[in-house]
Amino acid sequence: MLGSGLLSGPLMGGLQSDKQELRAQIDTLHQQQNALGERLSNANDFDAAMAPRIVRDALQGKSAVVFRTPTPPTKTSTRWRGSSARPAEPSPERSR
Repeated sequence: MLGSGLLSGPLMGGLQSDKQELRAQIDTLHQQQNALGERLSNANDFDAAMAPRIVRDALQGKSAVVFRTPTPPTKTSTRWRGSSARPAEPSPERSR
């Protein structure tokens, strides 16, 4: 095509500049995600360490029912996240 050489230089330069800007944005977002992941991990560690101390004897002499829902798997993992506790197996029915 006539004149395509004139357009391809500036067009390619603009696309390369856009690519560099997007790469910088992606890198910044990855850094933010890593920082937030670290904060979440620290908060989970704190919760795990402090929870027994906070609720110790809080339910003494009281009846309680605890419901726990699983955390859905992440996009990168099919393994359930959260504690390693597993739901209790249903107890066999007793004959009357």
